[in-house]
Amino acid sequence: MAIEIFDLLNVPRELTLRFLAVFARFEYALKRAGYLQGDDNKVLPDWDSFGRDVGRLDAAVTAPVLASCEYLQKHPPKKQTLQNGRLRWVERQGTSGSAIGDVLLSIRTVRNNVFHGGKFPDGPVAEPLRDEQLIRDCLAVLESLLELPLPKGVAEHFKQ
Repeated sequence: MAIEIFDLLNVPRELTLRFLAVFARFEYALKRAGYLQGDDNKVLPDWDSFGRDVGRLDAAVTAPVLASCEYLQKHPPKKQTLQNGRLRWVERQGTSGSAIGDVLLSIRTVRNNVFHGGKFPDGPVAEPLRDEQLIRDCLAVLESLLELPLPKGVAEHFKQ
């Protein structure tokens, strides 16, 4: 019997695939728009710089984005660490200084947890519905952001 890998994620397959695809395309758009950092060896999207620029938009403009992710804000994803040779989950505190920056950091944390297998350090997930809600909120934020007048043409690059 073949293992269906998506069943092990405890999140609907289509939702997981949509999240990973939208996230990847968003990172593409950030880099195309000039939100990047790196050197001759690698290039990464500069989410922090993007978050600062979005944070400068009028609060009334960004309010729908923040409203789309109440769960994510109230229950941010945990970060996986290694303590005394054992995998552990720790609370990840917002460090950006802005609500939108903290939400963007949470989205990256969720993506890392899903993509790098961080969701399963100690066996089965204790709260599978939490994982689904976090991913739904992350998608809602990314899709809501694309409705804003984003700096440097990020939304246009996403759609190209």
